[in-house]
Amino acid sequence: MISRRLFAILPAVVPFANGSVRRLDIEDVRHEPLDVGATTVLSISPDGSVLAGVQFRNRLCFLDASTLDVLALGEPTVELQSIDRSSIHWSPDGTRIAFSLDTWRHMRDSDIFIADVATAAISNLTAEGHQQEAASILDRPDVSLDIYPRWINDSTVIFARQRVVKSGQSTCEICTLAIESLVVESLISLHPPGYRFVASPPILLTNGSMVMTLQGGDHPSEIVIVDPVGDLMPVEIEGARVPELLNATNTQGLVWDRETHIYWLVLLDGSGEKMPLTALFEYGDGYQFIGHPAIAETPVAYAGVALSASSGKYRVFTMVGGEQRDRGHLNGDVIDPACILVKDRLFISDLRNAWLIELGS
Repeated sequence: MISRRLFAILPAVVPFANGSVRRLDIEDVRHEPLDVGATTVLSISPDGSVLAGVQFRNRLCFLDASTLDVLALGEPTVELQSIDRSSIHWSPDGTRIAFSLDTWRHMRDSDIFIADVATAAISNLTAEGHQQEAASILDRPDVSLDIYPRWINDSTVIFARQRVVKSGQSTCEICTLAIESLVVESLISLHPPGYRFVASPPILLTNGSMVMTLQGGDHPSEIVIVDPVGDLMPVEIEGARVPELLNATNTQGLVWDRETHIYWLVLLDGSGEKMPLTALFEYGDGYQFIGHPAIAETPVAYAGVALSASSGKYRVFTMVGGEQRDRGHLNGDVIDPACILVKDRLFISDLRNAWLIELGS
């Protein structure tokens, strides 16, 4: 049984939100996209040395982040046409990635896939007899969707399993998967109390809790913290109508409101503090970020791309030590960029182009 204790995120006076942020401008550097040919770059390794992408929409590819040389190129795999870039997660030792498919966008079954960085070889670890191609979920009365893998160590991942039953009640649970033995065990059941779908990757915090987005049934969209004993704590964000958790550190979560298109930084300690994520342009005007910004513990607190109404440029901003810094602009049009912070590197991808920006101090 899952209890429902509440973490409320209420309006509070947050220094960043009331205009006290100081912006440091640098020379207006123009950042050119990476020259990666036919590769769509999707992710970057935890140490910032390897890029993961897809060539010609169906071949997994790993590139050296500094030289852009191909390190490994996999065989054609039809499922890669439906890969969910938000699901890609690197093993702690950086030798493998786990990923799943964008099941709701393509209405296809999804399993948990593991790929070796050295060879780009892909293994389907939760196949249900559909080895060649993900089956349509519209044609099957009962389908088990395995999505959003997250490594908890080099030999185990957690993931969300959602069983969709046309004739009855759908169920949802968080499972563990042992990579070598392929043993799947249920960790937490999210049915009842009315949740139907996990809508964001479950993110592990150092205290053993998980934070994720749940949707469906009685809850159109809700961010919850699940503690190590299975107690569920909804995070209510006043002013956010359809919140979705994009990423989290041990202290704060990056939340996007699908209805208002506002990004929030939300503290996960129950203190009740939140702040809208905006970029400061000329004369102190604030503009919302576009795409999905990134957050980290240190040294960069957050980074993202914002469109300047005055110049029409897609500008890169970071927050370092309480100061927002203008890092220049991206060359060309940018559509739905996703950002990843890795140490002193900012990786940006919009599924057409990718940029890698050295942030320094």
